[in-house]
Amino acid sequence: MPSTELSISSGGVGGMYHIHAQNYVRVMKTFGIQATAVESAGTGENLKRLKDPSANIQVAFVQGGYALSEANQTLSAGIETIAQVDVEPVWVFSRFKDVDSLLRLQGSRVAIGQAGSGSRAVAARMFEQVRLESKDLILSESVDLDTVKALREGRIDAMIFVAAPEAPVVQALLQSPNVYLASLKRSAALIERLPYLDARFVAAGSLNAQTKQPTQDTALLTTQASLAVREDVHPMVKRILAATALEIHSSAGVLHKAGEFPHLKRVEFPSSAQARQVLRSGLPWLESSLGITLAQWAYRLLFIGIPLVLLAYALSQLIPAYLRWLMEAQSIAGMASSNSLKTI
Repeated sequence: MPSTELSISSGGVGGMYHIHAQNYVRVMKTFGIQATAVESAGTGENLKRLKDPSANIQVAFVQGGYALSEANQTLSAGIETIAQVDVEPVWVFSRFKDVDSLLRLQGSRVAIGQAGSGSRAVAARMFEQVRLESKDLILSESVDLDTVKALREGRIDAMIFVAAPEAPVVQALLQSPNVYLASLKRSAALIERLPYLDARFVAAGSLNAQTKQPTQDTALLTTQASLAVREDVHPMVKRILAATALEIHSSAGVLHKAGEFPHLKRVEFPSSAQARQVLRSGLPWLESSLGITLAQWAYRLLFIGIPLVLLAYALSQLIPAYLRWLMEAQSIAGMASSNSLKTI
C-alpha cells in the first residue's frame, strides 16, 4: 500500500515554492494524502533532502539549471521529474537607472541569495560569463522583504534572484520608488552558454499596472521550476502528484499562456513514467474517484481477488469432473480385470 503521508521541501516562507507547496497540501488532501510543506533554504537544500533518506522528504521544488553544473550533477541520481511547473525570471533590480549589463554593478553591494539557493547559483554563473569575480562585488546573502527595504534605503545597490512574478519580494520591488528593473543586453550570448536560460518578452506595464512596471517593453531571462520526486516513491503517489500539478499550474500566468504548464520538456532529471501517463491521458478513473486507499483496494480486488475467484470456480468445476473420470476409469479397469479372470 502507498503511504498516505508526504513531505514537500519547498523554499522560504512567503516564496512561490512555499506557496505552491501549500496548494499541493490542499489539493492532495482530496485524494487522501496528508502532505506537509517543509521550509527550506532553496533548491540546493531541497535536492540534498531528496538524496538523504533520513530527511524524510519525498518531493521538492527545483530551480532549472541548478543540477546541471559539474559540482551538482551527483545530486541527480535517484531523482525523477514529475513536471516542469512554472517559469521564473532572473530579476535584476537596482538603484541605478538604465542598467543594461552586469558589468555596471562592478564594485556594488549586491544581494544574490544565500548559499545553496538556486538564485545564488544562477547569479554566480552569470557573473562568470561577464568575467566578474567575487572580489569585484560586495555580496549579500539574503533575498527577502528585509532586503527590499535595504535596497530602498540605499544600504545595498542591487538584487539578483530567481522568482515567479507573483512572489511577494518581486511585487514589493515593482512598487518601490527609485528601484529599477534592469534589461540586460546581449542576453542571447548568456542563453547560448547557459542553455537552461531562455528569454521572454514582457510588455510595458504588464508586471504592475499601478507603477506601470516595466516602464518599457523588456526581455527577461527566465528559467523553469520543476517538481522532483524520489525514484522510490509509490507509482500511484507519482500519478496523484502529476494530477495535482495539472490542477494547480495549468492556468495562465504573467509570462505564460494557459495550458503551457505543466509539461515534461527539457527536464534535468529523468521524467517519471507515471507522470507522463497522467499528463498525456489524465488520472485513472479509480484513483480520481476513490482516492488513494480505496483505489488500492479496488486494484487488489480487480487484479488479485477476481482472478482468484475465477480460478477457484474453475477448480471447483474441474476437480469433481476429474474425480468422476478417475472413478469411472478405475471402475472400467476393474470390470475388465474381472472379465479376464472369468475367461481364464
